[in-house]
Amino acid sequence: MIEKIKIKNYYCDPIAFIPPQVTSVESWTEDEKKFLLEYAIALNSKAGIKELFLVNDFAIDLTEFSERYNMKIFSIISAENLLEIPSSLLVGNNLIVEIKNIEEIAENFLSQIVDLSAKLNLPLLLHFGRDLKSLGKIEQRYHKPPERFIEDFGFLDRECYLLGCNYLDKDAISLLSNYNVKFIFTPLSDAEQGRGFLNFKLYENLDCFLGSEIMQNIDIIKEANFLRLENSNLLCSNSLIQFSNFTKLIDNSFNLSESEAKELLTSEIAKKVENFEDLSTKFSKLLAQKGQKN
Repeated sequence: MIEKIKIKNYYCDPIAFIPPQVTSVESWTEDEKKFLLEYAIALNSKAGIKELFLVNDFAIDLTEFSERYNMKIFSIISAENLLEIPSSLLVGNNLIVEIKNIEEIAENFLSQIVDLSAKLNLPLLLHFGRDLKSLGKIEQRYHKPPERFIEDFGFLDRECYLLGCNYLDKDAISLLSNYNVKFIFTPLSDAEQGRGFLNFKLYENLDCFLGSEIMQNIDIIKEANFLRLENSNLLCSNSLIQFSNFTKLIDNSFNLSESEAKELLTSEIAKKVENFEDLSTKFSKLLAQKGQKN
């Protein structure tokens, strides 16, 4: 069964693989940046990932890696860098525009991004509801519920992914479900960062995915099972949400029985990737070389 599962990682940040004592990646050469992205892709391949959303603010063409690792790869580019990317990256519908700290960005710039995404048919990925503070800032600044703000601004009229969503209530989720919104959760990263945990019961019938974000040990099955355990604890029950609803976060194309879903949630994947040991050794040497800050 597990060999047939098409595992998807909907948010991976390769910068997370760089320890803090290493020099800023911005000062790296183009080849070094490209190698960092390949290493992140190889780690995902080792974890059985077949579809990957990868933060790629270097605007490097990943086509060769997509073919080499037999993986569908989408580049996540921050809105601030959108105007500087080469036009070749816009070909193929493999680009997603990321907007962080939406509560702090000037309205005219947000309008430009929404208009440009509509013109170029680019999906948007918003960090939304990852913590209460950001939601409070939106409400204070715009004098309306945060979900109404992103609706009125036109974000929801595009293909839109919302990353986080730990602190949305039933009314917000009801509004968002009227649009073609897809939700991305990062439960292990949220636990690592102390952001709070998600009540998945509110989302179980919606279009939801998982991301590894900053986790260096990429394991989407473990993300799903951790979310299951969190919710069993939150709801004081391990039966209010079916196991199969958690496995749909891993691969929504499979309709598994409850016994099959439970088996999958406790499975481990360690796919063999050709020359991975060489890649890992080379990456360690690169980090050692970059180990002193300027």
